[in-house]
Amino acid sequence: VLLETPRRDVRALAFLSDPAHRGYAGRLSVDAVARVIARARGARGANVDYLLNTLRHLEALGVHDHRLHRILSAVREIEARTQSIA
Repeated sequence: VLLETPRRDVRALAFLSDPAHRGYAGRLSVDAVARVIARARGARGANVDYLLNTLRHLEALGVHDHRLHRILSAVREIEARTQSIA
């Protein structure tokens, strides 16, 4: 997408979700989301990296998303269990 800013126009990448779509995951529990994130990987890398990047940027803007932090904690627990098994 093209974003207009006070200094200049910039190209940006936008991700959208459709709550009406059958694959919409917005109503999943923290644990269910964490299980998906812990194993998900796409063309842009591991999903947990996307979550970390999102949290860092939100924090830089002064936004503290408690649910996202709970999800990250749950992902870290899954990763720790997976590491101890391997």
